[in-house]
Amino acid sequence: MKVRCYNKKMHAYDRYGGRGIKVCDRWHQFENFLADMGPTYRNGLTLDREDNDGDYEPSNCYWATMAQQNRNQSSNVYIDTCRGRMTMQDAAKAAGITWRAMAYRVSAGKNGENLFAPRRQVQ
Repeated sequence: MKVRCYNKKMHAYDRYGGRGIKVCDRWHQFENFLADMGPTYRNGLTLDREDNDGDYEPSNCYWATMAQQNRNQSSNVYIDTCRGRMTMQDAAKAAGITWRAMAYRVSAGKNGENLFAPRRQVQ
């Protein structure tokens, strides 16, 4: 997190420090970070921020699975469905179709349960 926020040579700097995201003063000492976040860590989790525009600080950070991290990327496409707001990927999975097929349904103007309706078989 510190490299992303402060090392201008880091490939991801533009998405972190370049956008003004920083690490709270307290976490500049690893012992403080460990005291705040260590007790909730479990194997396989990575550090994530609740508010992607917010800083790395105790009130904005949590441990997440890679699936959670993937849903939290700014490149995700969200759609409003009859089952609530979902990423295109999650909606496709719920419908049992590919991401591309879901994107086609959305671009074709389908909505509501039509997004999740099974494909009609050609006879």
